[in-house]
Amino acid sequence: MVEFNYTLREHGWATIDADFGDTRIRFEVSYMSHALEDFVSSVIALLTGEVVSRFALIDEQPGEHCWVINRDDDTLRIRIVRLDTFWRTECYNLRKRPGQPPPEEDGEVILSWECPMPDFVRAVGRMLRDIESRYTPTEFARTRNHGVPPDLVTRLWELSGE
Repeated sequence: MVEFNYTLREHGWATIDADFGDTRIRFEVSYMSHALEDFVSSVIALLTGEVVSRFALIDEQPGEHCWVINRDDDTLRIRIVRLDTFWRTECYNLRKRPGQPPPEEDGEVILSWECPMPDFVRAVGRMLRDIESRYTPTEFARTRNHGVPPDLVTRLWELSGE
């Protein structure tokens, strides 16, 4: 079972509690990242055929957690790697130079987990519905980078059949 819970905090920070079976990881997400947008975009990429998707949650500055999600048919292999610097994952995603090692090679693996893709997508959907029921768009606007563009949410629903 996979579950995600998102909570806005003070001064532009948020918490994402991620449950992977019996393992819970808490991410204190910085306003310096587009955490939800990157998370949803990553899921959309996987739903549209990408076999590897990476995104980062800037957490405990100056560090980040790089999520590396590999798709094999309907199974996702999720690795979360702690890096001591931030923007490594974003820079890697933007530049993709041949021979450049992926950012996760320099970090500490804090989770390696598999789950059916539909379960993961439904968990992200439940998180988004919960956010929508608890926070107004105005509350999100005050927190800077924590919103998700409505077109991404619509695209996720279309692709997932929700």
